[in-house]
Amino acid sequence: MSQEFFDVAAQRRSVRQFRADPVPDVDLKRMLDAARLAPSGCNRQRWQFVVLRDPEAIAWFGDYPDMAWLQKAPALVLFCLDPSTEYWREDGSAAIQNFMLAATALGYGTCWVQGQIVPYEEQLRQRFGVPEEWRVLAAVPVGQPTAEPKMPKKKSLSDVLSFEQFEN
Repeated sequence: MSQEFFDVAAQRRSVRQFRADPVPDVDLKRMLDAARLAPSGCNRQRWQFVVLRDPEAIAWFGDYPDMAWLQKAPALVLFCLDPSTEYWREDGSAAIQNFMLAATALGYGTCWVQGQIVPYEEQLRQRFGVPEEWRVLAAVPVGQPTAEPKMPKKKSLSDVLSFEQFEN
């Protein structure tokens, strides 16, 4: 088993401050290909990834206080899912995690933004042409971090692990 995966999983951090350097298409496509390869319920793959790179498009997020910081990202991906599939949230979450791990492996920072977009989902759909019957599960900014992200304190494995039955 490759130790590289475990290193990438340990290095992944939420990044909220990015350098202005653009993210090359070749890197974005590698990240999105990793997202595409995520498992989905019954292999339906009912997702669409909308990549925003135009600064004017990304500046739209500045109109919403909870999301204003997103306008400094050089690229942002909207993860759009078809909610008519039973496991759309799980499918999208798997794709997002693959995307974020791939970004980390390539030296980029990301941040899973979900709760902040919920109040503005209708405006997001209208602004970026997402069909009414689809959902925007998350927006994920991606870019070069302005600084090395700090490692947040994580619980030990023994604090979160039990066998055979739940123990707290």
